[in-house]
Amino acid sequence: MGWPELGFDGRKLGHLLMQQGMFHQGHRAAVDVWATINLLGSAMPDGETALAKLIRQAEQPSVKIEAVNAPYEAKDALKGRGYRWHVDKRTWWNEIPVANEPAEREWLRDACSCKRPQATPVTWSQRHRG
Repeated sequence: MGWPELGFDGRKLGHLLMQQGMFHQGHRAAVDVWATINLLGSAMPDGETALAKLIRQAEQPSVKIEAVNAPYEAKDALKGRGYRWHVDKRTWWNEIPVANEPAEREWLRDACSCKRPQATPVTWSQRHRG
């Protein structure tokens, strides 16, 4: 779930803070960290904190799906659907919820002529490794 789904307009820290009635002088590491902590600790419209929502979403299982051998002509459709190009592997990939995998495989087959997409489970601890 992103900021717009929570009723926010925009994604920049200063703008998000302003919409919560908070202000800061940004672009200093310590100030930005404190601002982010305060934003994540603030209650959203449903009463739950942004941090609680973030943790719950991070715990959801997902899968990295790769459009192996997708034709060059499919690049615009893949980009439009949120896929990213992996330079070293020379393949398009996207991370999606596990529940969406069957529909995504069907879309890859029909829209991109990708017959054998590769899917790899992603845990919360793997998701944000560099």
